Amino acid sequence: MILRRKVKACKIKAHFYRQLSVIMASGADIAEAMEILSGEKMGSNVQKTVAVVSRELKSGRPVNETLQDHPELFSRPLATAISDDDKKDFVPTILGKIAEEQENKVDFMEKFSISIIIPLITLSMAALLYAIMFIFVIPMFQEIFTEFGKDLPLPTLIVITISEFIRSNIILLSLALIGLIIFFIVNRKAFIRTLSALPMVGVFIKNSVASQFLRNLSLMLSMDVSLAQAVKEAASTIVTPLYDERLNTLGSISNFNELRGAMDNTGMFPSFILQVIGLGERASAPGLALEEATKYFQRDVNVSAYKMMACFDLFTMIFTGLLIGFLVISMYLPIFQLAGAIG
Repeated sequence: MILRRKVKACKIKAHFYRQLSVIMASGADIAEAMEILSGEKMGSNVQKTVAVVSRELKSGRPVNETLQDHPELFSRPLATAISDDDKKDFVPTILGKIAEEQENKVDFMEKFSISIIIPLITLSMAALLYAIMFIFVIPMFQEIFTEFGKDLPLPTLIVITISEFIRSNIILLSLALIGLIIFFIVNRKAFIRTLSALPMVGVFIKNSVASQFLRNLSLMLSMDVSLAQAVKEAASTIVTPLYDERLNTLGSISNFNELRGAMDNTGMFPSFILQVIGLGERASAPGLALEEATKYFQRDVNVSAYKMMACFDLFTMIFTGLLIGFLVISMYLPIFQLAGAIG
């Protein structure tokens, strides 16, 4: 539910920036654009902000001051760029890139949902089914087997022992499960740390966060803000626990060589990206160079996501099939033995 709300919020913002980009590319200034958008149907929070900004701009309040009062839609560099007449022709491009970044966030969250959340839900439903079998179905078989008066096979004994343990500790196990779920909901850092320990998942999360940071950094640099300010703004957009702390340690950076060393210390970025960062002083347009490198890196992230989804689907099917097969065989082995004895 939380993830769905975040996806919806990012889609609404992406739609807003796309519309604003098109309107301003048509020659309208920010006041005219916001007045037009105030009549559009968007998410309640964005629509309220647009209406407030439009009203304040029409009252004659300075553009930069008005926009900076609403950082949920206008970051400080974006507000500065929009209020600067010299960058008027470049603003639609910036807005288009911001919209693309919001769309990339949606893409990441949807991939995360498909790759992680859906398999977890599938395994949870399977675990619920197994719990029902252990609590209600297997005891019925146990009563039947007791009437046979025969020694039970080892697999059957294992299943019956597990069933008895679950039934005798059902309250304790239920409380432990509920406590674990609440703990992960409250402590997102622990949840991300646990996911990061899983094969392939940790690499996917790390690379996705790194790609998001790099895209925002290239966007900030394209606005001609200082390197230190660009790094600070890009790091502030990362809200994934565990990794946001690493990026916030980048601190005050005065040149690209320092940035390269600080990024290398986080352990989040491939050597190729670090080489591009190190060459930033020589590049005439470092933001553009970093943007192209990030696109190349993003393709690798997408490939790893598809591989991870395929592996998770395969693991879920194999695990569920083996467990169901083991339960069925364990329950029918005594019956086969009895049939053989009678024959």
